[in-house]
Parts: sequence; structure tokens; C-alpha cells
Amino acid sequence: MGNVIYEKINRVILVLGKRLKDNALTAEGRSRVDALPELLSHFDLNETALIFCGGVLEGQRCSEARAMAERFATRCAMKLAQALPAEHCLLEDQSTNTIENIQNAAHQLAQYGLTHAKNPIDIVLVSNDYHLERIVEIQKMLPQQGLLSVLKRRCQQAGLDVSISLNVDDHCSVPYPHSGQQARAFLLLDELTTYRVYLEGVLNGVLGTDLQQVRGASYQVAIDALSELIALDCCQGSLRQINRLIAIVNGTPPQCTPAMMSPLYTEFNHVLTQLNRQFDPEN
Repeated sequence: MGNVIYEKINRVILVLGKRLKDNALTAEGRSRVDALPELLSHFDLNETALIFCGGVLEGQRCSEARAMAERFATRCAMKLAQALPAEHCLLEDQSTNTIENIQNAAHQLAQYGLTHAKNPIDIVLVSNDYHLERIVEIQKMLPQQGLLSVLKRRCQQAGLDVSISLNVDDHCSVPYPHSGQQARAFLLLDELTTYRVYLEGVLNGVLGTDLQQVRGASYQVAIDALSELIALDCCQGSLRQINRLIAIVNGTPPQCTPAMMSPLYTEFNHVLTQLNRQFDPEN
């Protein structure tokens, strides 16, 4: 595909993927796609590229990117006052998580010749509100581990200058489509992602030496979320796992050595993933 097609692009919209169920988009995935007509109405589509992100996960036959692109083509594209050029709609269909969404999207941007842009390319993320809030929270609290740092660094390595706002309002923050206690438990468990990323940063040796200050904010987020979780009626059958998460958070102070922290991180990640899947209304 000729790079000349993309010379006018000054904005890239990344639609982040959500796990499919039975090879179909869930309410979260549908809500992300359905928000696009309103978002795109504010931009010149001749200067805009749209990348759907997400690969084929275990148990599925369709990629998240393909499922979202198909919904966009059949339900949303006709709502646009200005047509999005077909070559401006791209698929990143190899990733299996948000980290890979970001890494592979950076490669995609370089692959399609956007390195020739004269000005920084504006990156706009599309996801549900809790997901974007977590991405930005981690970027602000733990920038060394932030996904937006990864995206910017990967783009720079490919010769592409990008601009990414740390204000959630500058992105497309789609309301979470679920409510009730189970949904609340899922959102609280997602808040623990920040502490998991803190533990990863310590083990990777990228957070510096003043871990007391670095840990403070992510520790408070985790403890507040866990305190609310143990009070929810729907969580009473999972108190053993939740109390184990509390013990690990309190058992990984700044002076904890990497050798001590490594198995605790592995356990924390395992238990958190299990609970996340258990309480996700879309599973």
C-alpha cells in the first residue's frame, strides 16, 4: 500500500479491543464501536486514520479488531456525514492484551508511512471509561511503566513523532455499560491493576530508589478498592482470595527485596486475574 495515501494524516484513533464472547462483541466492545460516529464527526476524515486493535484469543475464531471493524462498517459508517476513506480504516489483529494493542499499533503507524508526517500525529484512544482512567492513572503515577510511554517510545524508535494527551476528556471515554454489585466488584478489581503495575516496575528495576514515595499513591488506590470489595455482598464467597490480596499489598513495602517480591507478584497477578474473570459481567 503506497505511503502517499497517508501523507495528510494528522490524527490516529486507536479503538482498544475487548475480549469477545462466542466470537461476538460484548456490550463493552459494541459500546466502543458505537461511540465512533459522534467522535469522528468532529474531525476531517481525510486527515484521520482509524485503527481497530485486538487479536484472536484462546477459544475464539474471530479477532477483536475484525469484529469491531465489521460492526463499524455495517452499523456506524453510514451515520457519518463525511465518508472515512476505506484505506484509512486499519486492523491491528495480532495482540492479545492492551500492552500488545499499544505496541503493535505503534508498529502499524510506522508500517503505513506516517513517519513522513511534518507535525506530531495526535493519538486519540477509544475505550470504556474505567479502562482509559486506569491507563492515564498508571501513566501519571508510574510513567516508567505507562502504556502511553511505551506507545510514544515505540513510535519514536520508528521515526514517528506523536502527541498523546494525559487528559481523559481528550480521548473517547465510553460509559461502562453494566451496573449492579457484580459490575462494581469488577471495576474495583480493575483498580488493583495500578498496584500490580507498581510491583512489575519494582521487579523490572525501573522505578528508581525512592520507592516510599512511588508506592504511596498506588498503595492507597489498592487498599481503598480492597476495603470496598470485602464489604460487597457478592464478594462474600471470595473473601479468602480478597484477604490474600490485602496481605500481599501490605506485605510488599518499599524495603521488600525483589527475591521476596517476585513470588508475591506472581500470586497477586494470578489471584487478581481469576477474580477479574469471575466478576466480569461479560464472562
